[in-house]
Amino acid sequence: MAKSESDARASHLAHLMGLGLSPAAAQATMDIDHVMIQIRRSMQRREMGRMALRDLKLDIDVADLEILSALELCAIEGGEATVGLIAERLNVDPSRASRIVADAVEKASCAASLPNRMPAAPA
Repeated sequence: MAKSESDARASHLAHLMGLGLSPAAAQATMDIDHVMIQIRRSMQRREMGRMALRDLKLDIDVADLEILSALELCAIEGGEATVGLIAERLNVDPSRASRIVADAVEKASCAASLPNRMPAAPA
C-alpha cells in the first residue's frame, strides 16, 4: 500500500474514532466500506449477472436480462414500456436504449422462427 493511501486510511480511521466509534468499530466500518466498493464496481461491470447466468447455464446476455427486468417492472407498475422508460430503467441515453430495444426485438424475432427443440411430453 502506498504511503499516501496508508495516510488516508489512518486519517479516515482517526476521523471515525473522533465521531465516537471504538477502534474495532471504526476498523469494521472501513472494512465494510471496502467490500461495498468492490461490490459496486462488480455490479457496474455486470460480473455478478454474468456469473449467475453462467452458473444457471442460461443462454441469455446480461443486457437482454436487464431489458426483460425493465419490461417486467413496467408491467408490474402498470405503465407502458416506452423506449424512454427503458432508457430510464437501464440508466442509458434514449438513443442507446433504442438500439438495445431494437436488438432485443431482433433476437426475439429470430428465436421465434427457430423450431421448437423441446422433446415432446410422454403421452
